[in-house]
Amino acid sequence: MANTIEKRPFGSSDEHVTVVGLGGSHLGDISLNDGVATVHCALDMGITYIDTSPLYGPSQMILGVALRSRPDGYVLATKVGHFRDTRHFRSVEAIHVQIGENLRTLQRDSIGAFQVHEADWRAWWTDELPHDEYVDPDQDYDFADSPVMQALNEAKAQGLCRFTGVTGNSATETAHALRHVDVDAYLVAGHYDLIWRDIRRESLPLARERGVAMVLGGALRGGMFASSQQEVAESFPPDIRRRFERLYELQRESGLSIAALSVRYLMGDPDVTTMLIGPKSPAEVEENVIAAYDGPLPSDLHQEIEALGIP
Repeated sequence: MANTIEKRPFGSSDEHVTVVGLGGSHLGDISLNDGVATVHCALDMGITYIDTSPLYGPSQMILGVALRSRPDGYVLATKVGHFRDTRHFRSVEAIHVQIGENLRTLQRDSIGAFQVHEADWRAWWTDELPHDEYVDPDQDYDFADSPVMQALNEAKAQGLCRFTGVTGNSATETAHALRHVDVDAYLVAGHYDLIWRDIRRESLPLARERGVAMVLGGALRGGMFASSQQEVAESFPPDIRRRFERLYELQRESGLSIAALSVRYLMGDPDVTTMLIGPKSPAEVEENVIAAYDGPLPSDLHQEIEALGIP
């Protein structure tokens, strides 16, 4: 086992990042000291992609402290959005203010990427009410000339970030935004794992076509694929329950943890640039990174996992 994580091209850029990245969504759930230790562990083990957001509680603050002594060697990405005042989604000035606040909290003059948080929300792309709905994939919006894209492009031109991106929790609606904007990265959360593979239908081919980095958010599906929990299977209808039960059999037969199966299975897809794990401790970082050191699953085990996917 080599103590290195595979690196992949970050879209069409010259940058390469590790196929396992650090997601900051749970850093805000732990203490400052534990958060800093978790971030340092990730860097020490070779992770070179870090993702956060102002929505994730004190995650940006923790990263600012943790990265103060580690200023380079990775791509740091954050997001804009989740304004309390919905008018700010359509304000270039308000978005620039948040960009500045993010940089101050992260203790940086610039970062790797600024992204639209939940670009599947129509609030970004139209003044029409209501704002709290997803975009309609069959409707045209003012994507390219929207305030958020103007602000992100200006931030990139000013050297405040190297890359821009769109993110979302829905595959189809976020893909609709990606088709109409010029960005470097595309993050979809919760649609590619050991059972569900939604983004393979549309998102992965689109990212490949557009030459953007494909980032998987929630690679362990909020902890569902972090451990073997029989109660998880019991919460689903019979068809899905049977898939989980077979998954747990494969886990026992292979001797790998569910988390290791997840990481190594997703590594088998060359269209995935990086997958985000959301650890709450150095131990959780270590489990996932050690799995990545071993590389993709053997082909026979990969095919067994492949057969578990929902059509």
